[in-house]
Amino acid sequence: MLSVLLSFLVIGILTAAAGAGTLGLVLCFCGTNLERYGKMSLTDLSMAGVAAAAVYAECWSIFGGVGSAAFFSFGMLAMVAGLRYRRYIASCFQSSAGRNSANGLPAAGFAKKRGIFKFAVYVCIFLLCAMAASGGYPHFDTDLYHAQSIRWIEEYGAVKGLANLHNRLGYNSAAFALTALLSGSFALPQSLHTVSGYLSALVLGKCLWGLVGFAETVQDGFDVKRRQTLILTVFIRLAGIWYTCNVLKEIGSPSSDSFMVLITVFIVLRSMEELGNQREALSLNEHCCMALSLLSLLCVFNVTIKLSCAGLLLIALCPAVILLRVKAWRKIAALIAVGGIIVLPFLVRNVILSGYLVYPFPGLDLFQAVWKVPYGAALADAREITAWGKGVREVALAEAPLSVWFLPWFRSQGKFDQIMFLAAAVPALPAVVMLAWKLIRAIRNKRDVGQQLFIELVLLTAFLFWFTNSPLMRYGCIFCYLLAFLHTGMLYVYIVSVVHSVRLKKVLCRFAALLTALLVGYKLGGALRQQAAFLDDFHPIWQKDYGTYETDSYLLDGVMIYYPTNGNQAGYAAFPSSPTVRAGQIRLLGDDISDGFAAVE
Repeated sequence: MLSVLLSFLVIGILTAAAGAGTLGLVLCFCGTNLERYGKMSLTDLSMAGVAAAAVYAECWSIFGGVGSAAFFSFGMLAMVAGLRYRRYIASCFQSSAGRNSANGLPAAGFAKKRGIFKFAVYVCIFLLCAMAASGGYPHFDTDLYHAQSIRWIEEYGAVKGLANLHNRLGYNSAAFALTALLSGSFALPQSLHTVSGYLSALVLGKCLWGLVGFAETVQDGFDVKRRQTLILTVFIRLAGIWYTCNVLKEIGSPSSDSFMVLITVFIVLRSMEELGNQREALSLNEHCCMALSLLSLLCVFNVTIKLSCAGLLLIALCPAVILLRVKAWRKIAALIAVGGIIVLPFLVRNVILSGYLVYPFPGLDLFQAVWKVPYGAALADAREITAWGKGVREVALAEAPLSVWFLPWFRSQGKFDQIMFLAAAVPALPAVVMLAWKLIRAIRNKRDVGQQLFIELVLLTAFLFWFTNSPLMRYGCIFCYLLAFLHTGMLYVYIVSVVHSVRLKKVLCRFAALLTALLVGYKLGGALRQQAAFLDDFHPIWQKDYGTYETDSYLLDGVMIYYPTNGNQAGYAAFPSSPTVRAGQIRLLGDDISDGFAAVE
């Protein structure tokens, strides 16, 4: 646990400094500066720094292993950025302690002790997440291919045709490069995998602390007309808390699923916070437009972690329309260029690892590399992913119609996930009809589209994109949760707004506050009980290492490759490994594994 806490501290310092430097550069390209943009929270800076660190690691991996040189170079760049923006970072730290980051309003009840109270809350959250990340249950896929992917990046970077050795090593994700950069494997007795735990603490802290704003709205009469979008952020926070507490037992695994989900919660929450003070979605002030533009770039980064969140890119619609209206060509060009910088190393790594621009989608067959995975193998891999997501175990049913797979898939989900799916999907049709009606009115009367419907449109798009491709609930659950909680919040706001009795309005507000407190207490209590159950497997110093498995070996062109004797998991230590014996099916491109692999024709 101690190593995890120290890792959290290092990650927090480096990412906050790198985030300030990255945002400063992006805003400079856009014709403004970070100081003029206004104060951000340290969570905002750190999240930007996480994205910058991942892109940096991906770029480095194209040319070699992400080891000590990569880490110390990144540390130097982060420190330079930190010194350049030291006053800004200090002001962000001070302002975040003195105001509520959810709405910027002064605190009610404990204004003088807000900073101490917030610090104590975050310390407790980071201790809880450090304990969870130091032990718990490892994700099955971690010892299947996450650990091997990270070790390949640590030692060799991107290796040509690596997907031929193990098809899942072609599942490129920025999360693995980020974990390799911050693992400390070059100096520590083990490779740490703490970034997922750090993101969990960051998002859980933001969701919990923001609920203070809900208590303030209860005290001042719950003015739904003025604060309805900010009120809805409470329900988004509840969805984030629910998910984070559910996966706390496995945040020690560097799974790309949790990376994507946690960043998705942050993006949706910050988008609603920015839109909360705007009357319409397409009539934003300069600050809000720039904030949504930066969040759009974070969406692009999130897609490089997991493609299933591509529907969130619709958030870029608002700032794009506004910037086109005012003909802000410099900002448009700068934002497009930065988006290209984010996605380019991801695509390059895809081509190096598998020969395809996006693997395993053989439809995008643009290159004729020697190391390219055979088309048939890539197509079978893509169909297997689709079939697995739909809950069918026969690859032949991957393209089966909805009527064949939906009911068995739905029955296989947990009761709560079934309820969340229905709460997300059933109101979707009325929401689309209402949005179409709003758009027609906007065109006829030159009016704008409400921000609530815009956020719902974004979430519906993300939900449909996930559901129509590979609807695996493990990561797609967040789209169900966010939509379901948002629909609940919209219904609640509507009920309160139509009530005319002040007394009844107060009763509804306090009842909602009580339910919120009970829900949060229930989830946090469950998380604490869960961690208490792991005390006999407590790791006070070092993080629980990757699993070890019994393996055998075979020779591939004179190089020893390991494979598991039982099952298909090999962990981190048995390196390099493949799930089965691949001799005779693949060959080395050179004399060493760093030269890459190719399929035998």
